[in-house]
Amino acid sequence: MNNDKETVLGKWNSTTMHNKTAMHFYKDSLTIDKFGLHSVNAWKMDNGKLYIKRTDGESVSPQTTSTLDYKFSNKNDTLYLKSPKDSIFRTKYVKN
Repeated sequence: MNNDKETVLGKWNSTTMHNKTAMHFYKDSLTIDKFGLHSVNAWKMDNGKLYIKRTDGESVSPQTTSTLDYKFSNKNDTLYLKSPKDSIFRTKYVKN
């Protein structure tokens, strides 16, 4: 397991009131709770990319797969995500 995959394990909550999202990374799955919807996902990290594939549950997005760019804060207590087409990391999550 690479360092980023070890760092991301655990629960992360969004910091904005307009994007209330809780993500819980397990070694073999990722659960996402957003806007009252719950999904279970397969995931992997590789070279600054987070790959997510919904395997069960509901999401606000009709897509079953997504790829996001990610980075961690220097203390590894904040996770930043963005779409590959965005130039700025706007969405941040704090580790609980």
